[in-house]
Amino acid sequence: MKKTQFTALFVSLVLSATLLAGCGSNDNDNGNGDSNITVSVSDSSVPAGNFGTSEAEEPMEAFSEGLSFALTEAGDSYAVVGIGTCEDREIVIPATHEGLPVTEIGERAFQDSNSAHRLKSVRIPRGVTKIGGYAFISCENLASVTLPEGLTSIGRGAFMSCKSLASVILPESVTSIGYGAFSSCKSLTCIAIPAGVTTIEGGTFERCAALTEVILPEGLTSIGYGAFSSCQSLTRITIPEGVTSIDQQAFEECLNLTEVTIPSGVTRIKKKTFFHCISLSAIVIPEGVEEIETEAFSHCGALEEISLPRSLKTLSDMSFGTLLGGMDFTYAGTVAEWEEVCWREEFGHIYPDAIHCTDGDFFFR
Repeated sequence: MKKTQFTALFVSLVLSATLLAGCGSNDNDNGNGDSNITVSVSDSSVPAGNFGTSEAEEPMEAFSEGLSFALTEAGDSYAVVGIGTCEDREIVIPATHEGLPVTEIGERAFQDSNSAHRLKSVRIPRGVTKIGGYAFISCENLASVTLPEGLTSIGRGAFMSCKSLASVILPESVTSIGYGAFSSCKSLTCIAIPAGVTTIEGGTFERCAALTEVILPEGLTSIGYGAFSSCQSLTRITIPEGVTSIDQQAFEECLNLTEVTIPSGVTRIKKKTFFHCISLSAIVIPEGVEEIETEAFSHCGALEEISLPRSLKTLSDMSFGTLLGGMDFTYAGTVAEWEEVCWREEFGHIYPDAIHCTDGDFFFR
């Protein structure tokens, strides 16, 4: 590694040490030493410093030699396309190459290389706006990634299966995070989604078993297929009011999930959205929801209290699975209105004792 000294090194080290303080620190401490685990809503004022490694705004004291570069399609900048002959375990990508700026990390740039699998950290300089698909896939020892302000796009599967990656600061400039970008990052504990991101793509955080805190922006409108499936350390979820679409299996097998807040703009609870959330004990379906699809809450063994809105029109077969005997259903309409919604066969012939309506109970016979 070629060493290049800068006068701002001391400032850089101080800022980096500050930002390494961790995710949310003790913000959620309840006074007993226990921390609450939550998915919550935030605006862009949330300080990024609470969520991982520092962003590379300070001058870098060194850069790595031997990386492979290629001209971008426009021909006026370079992309890093491979680890080349570089043997550094702590990669520092230069801001320029042969007199031109480095603006991209190419697709699969650090995949399928013994050197890449040994990577411990990567610092990406200001000027890089795009990280290509699968750029760092299966870099199992990668524990730290520094992303620059100005980055706008993180590609499909970019950090998939980076099992040692515990935290990442996403710059506020990011507007696009690809399908499965952080899936199977088993050490990832927290992340803040920038305000410009409107969609959490499918599988983005699936199988992030240690994920305990996610900050979702107010401008978010949709959560994709299996986006948070098998995030087994999440216990509470508050989804922003702007969200109108939650796709199938979005929170499937979040085994420790106990509380969910669904926004009023959602009109359908899709297939297996909360399937096998075995710790979920109560759910309030907001006014505005018109349909609950099959197995949406199936295999939720602890579920006891369900509040259904007057807007509900269709309750699909097995929406709440087969364990209905101990469930207490409340419906925000009249008995007559409920009769237009659901009959016993739509519960798969296994149904609750009664539905509590505003003017009395509806009994299944």
